[in-house]
Amino acid sequence: MQSSIHALLEQVATTDIDFDKKCFERFFQISEEGKTLMAHMDRVHRGKMMAEIYRLMMARDLDDEADYLNWEAQNHETAYFVPGRLYPIFMRAFKETVAETLDYGWTKADEDAFARRCDQIVTEIQSRYSH
Repeated sequence: MQSSIHALLEQVATTDIDFDKKCFERFFQISEEGKTLMAHMDRVHRGKMMAEIYRLMMARDLDDEADYLNWEAQNHETAYFVPGRLYPIFMRAFKETVAETLDYGWTKADEDAFARRCDQIVTEIQSRYSH
């Protein structure tokens, strides 16, 4: 699964240098709440966020990322007041932007593996929220 995801993300990186910008634009189109919450974020801050998403997408095992995920959830919930419901919306925007960038030129197995990892990341972060 990870080699497939790595290959897809590598293809995205070589296909569209504005991918991150497009991903946030799509997220803001489908989530006014997300747009309002992230209005203060500059390009550098957004780039750091995307770097962490890429890292988690390519991680061999999310269990190895437990410390980071604990920090991420606590920090976003308490310092930035990010509601857990925004994670699946952002990851949906991410998946849709990848699909569009690749012109839907990926196999069903690739698409399924990518969607599974996105869902795993959302589940891992949301499970760490205090609710």
